[in-house]
Amino acid sequence: MSSYLKSAKQLVAALDKTRYQKSLVGTSDEFQHVFQLLTLLLNTNHSLLPGFVNEAPAGIADFKPTRYQLKYLKQIFVADDFTQFSASIIQSTETPLIRGVYAMGSTGSITQNSQSDLDIWVCHQPHLTLVQRNKLLQKTLLIQKWANSLNIEVNFYLLDENHFRNITYSETLSTEHCGSSQYMLLLDEFYRSAIRLAGKPLLWLHMPVNHEEHYDTLVEKWVQEGKIKPHDWVDFGGLGMLSANEYFGATLWHLFKAVDSPYKSVIKVLLLEALMAEYPTPQLISKQFKQQLLSATAVDHHFDPYLAMLQQVSSYLLRINDLHRLDLVRRCFYIKANRDFAGVQNSDNWRYQQLQQLIASWGWLPQDIQSLNEHAGWKIKQVKAFYQSLVGILMQGYRNLIIFARKQKISADLMPEDISILTRKLYTAFEVLPEKVTLFNREIADNITEKELMFVEVRHSSAVKEGWYLINCCLQRVSSSNERYVEYAENLSQLVAWAYFNGLLGAKTHLYIRSQTIGLGKIQQFVTDLRLSLAQQTAPPSNEDLSHPCELRDLFVAVNLSHDPTEAIDGNQRRSVSSNDLFNFGPKQQSLVGSIDLIYRNRWNEIRTLHFAGEHAILNCLKVLAHKIHRGANPLESVQVFCYSKRYRAEMLTVTEKLIKKCINTQVGVILNKRSVNRLQVGGKVWNFSYESRDLKIEEGGSVRCETANNHDLESVRNTDTQVKHHKYHFPLEIGEFASEGFLQFFFEDNSNGSFNVYILDEYNNPEVYYHCHDEKQNKIKEINKMYTMSRFGGEDGFEGYSFNYPQFYQLITTNNGENKVVPFHSQQHLQYYDPR
Repeated sequence: MSSYLKSAKQLVAALDKTRYQKSLVGTSDEFQHVFQLLTLLLNTNHSLLPGFVNEAPAGIADFKPTRYQLKYLKQIFVADDFTQFSASIIQSTETPLIRGVYAMGSTGSITQNSQSDLDIWVCHQPHLTLVQRNKLLQKTLLIQKWANSLNIEVNFYLLDENHFRNITYSETLSTEHCGSSQYMLLLDEFYRSAIRLAGKPLLWLHMPVNHEEHYDTLVEKWVQEGKIKPHDWVDFGGLGMLSANEYFGATLWHLFKAVDSPYKSVIKVLLLEALMAEYPTPQLISKQFKQQLLSATAVDHHFDPYLAMLQQVSSYLLRINDLHRLDLVRRCFYIKANRDFAGVQNSDNWRYQQLQQLIASWGWLPQDIQSLNEHAGWKIKQVKAFYQSLVGILMQGYRNLIIFARKQKISADLMPEDISILTRKLYTAFEVLPEKVTLFNREIADNITEKELMFVEVRHSSAVKEGWYLINCCLQRVSSSNERYVEYAENLSQLVAWAYFNGLLGAKTHLYIRSQTIGLGKIQQFVTDLRLSLAQQTAPPSNEDLSHPCELRDLFVAVNLSHDPTEAIDGNQRRSVSSNDLFNFGPKQQSLVGSIDLIYRNRWNEIRTLHFAGEHAILNCLKVLAHKIHRGANPLESVQVFCYSKRYRAEMLTVTEKLIKKCINTQVGVILNKRSVNRLQVGGKVWNFSYESRDLKIEEGGSVRCETANNHDLESVRNTDTQVKHHKYHFPLEIGEFASEGFLQFFFEDNSNGSFNVYILDEYNNPEVYYHCHDEKQNKIKEINKMYTMSRFGGEDGFEGYSFNYPQFYQLITTNNGENKVVPFHSQQHLQYYDPR
């Protein structure tokens, strides 16, 4: 071995040792126990050890048990068995099936804390059979389960040396696996943060940095010259030229991660922006690390990947004079790294000392530091302001990505299924819509429940916008603040939903109200009913959920909450009414249903609200509800109807609940007689209505009656199925049932002659069709993505706001029993249809 390689191996080994030791500093006993046993459990397969799977691959190249591991084995085995077993695990095999085990990510960095997980790469032999790989996967899952029992989260990634050379996107996209969204950038992150725990060293870290573009050629040359032997190393390949297409997927991936982990993702999104600014010759941190390490250059980031990221992002933001985002990224970095030191006055922990040096260089005031240290106890105004700043910085990164994509004429180089899941999760988290309740990230603060909340209604004011205002203090203190309210909504139900689902409104919150139309008792009852009907938090949507239309899952209905016509009824009027009387009351044949509010959670875990008011509130409600629930959808998990009328409450509840549940049951298929004509007298007129595939057809005197009610008139709702049915071309019924408003959707259907049809539904579910298309579908998808990006963001000044409703792609297939089905394009279901093996 040359003196260069000997020196490189010593430098890299010393860095591994330093990072390994740093990863154990200040951590819990459970973390240290798990971290120090991982390689032993992967190397051995014994029934007395966690992770045992019969005939699972075992053995790590050059494995030698540590003192800690031998001590652990002594506790497990009796003396004779221990001697025999410990001797067997250090006997090298000819071809160990695991070539190397490496930790990567935040482990050993300044941002590692008590909540950090462990990301472990397991490099196995490329010739592993599918059965062997599945056995190894089962083994890692059992080790993961054992670690979870100790409250330590471990994520294993199984791959061989050719993974980044012959990328096949074999991993399913998840919160821990980036699927097809990253390739070179993931390898860059690995190289800059890797800690070798066992096995062969990483060849790339030892090769000269100035030959990166010819990395494979140089490796082959050194092999031929005998300088290196391939079996002595693990080689995932070089970084070479970074494709412009990858920035798109990588940025979407980190935005996706930001939904759950905003502080860490903010700096990564900005790092990508900094690299885009340097394209086509970006300064990758891994390359800088290698050059500095192998030249023994002293660096102030101490080869800490997160300090280096902060340094590179800070330099970029200073260069473009973006001091606002610089300040915010520093705050995010501090909160992430300071998680375990928030209440600490002093500590000899190296992370704490490094943080103190950073904030001293930033010139922060003591009150700023104290505020960030107390972020877990922030209340709504602080949380809202910080959340808006976070979203702003993420969307600015997204905007710059789109501009970059336009300039480079690129589109997302992702699998269609992955981009569908990525963009739909981003859509649910960040897309702002009038009927949608914006939910704050719960990582910002632990508990923002308010002791007191006041709801104020404003009507007929020339100085203040009409609607409802939420104030987080009681009546006596309202006038003491110039910025009194924390949230505004046009109607009460949306404002209450915002307060409840964001955690402000709890069981012990004291409520106050200032309104000429609604009393305290009514809103207290409404809040109680809502709390008992819909859970404040639920599990996040799965990939399966995001691959389907956003069907309604839980529905809460409030009748006559904001407007109650029965309050005007004189006490001497008739006291018993029939169901028709409720919608045709008295000489004026007035409807006693003055308002209906819907609050629902859909399959994508969004909270949405709808408000209907006026004489035809019940008709408009049924019309919209029938449109929201497509024929054959899954039954709702819960439907709760409540009435807040002053009079005839029980009768009103019975009738409206029956109508709403019949509408739902008809659409989901519980009621078989779906074409029967129903009659309902409302406002002195007889209305005939019948349920279509994805709509409710309402007629009066043989023609459709158009009545306006708060932007939800009877004809304002787009009727996908009706349009499809009367379209001059054939449109498969399954497409209408799979339609989702807000997204451009493409459905491919194969023909027997090798061509295919393309059915299109735009964001408003308007249909279009192209028959007998040729060319490759993948090429069509790339063209569509590129055209969409170019047309939507035609220029830097033409970008307004942000949107994640990217085109969605599907395939129509026919199952073995002859049933037509829609599945995400290139999903496992799609691929199995063509290759049932």
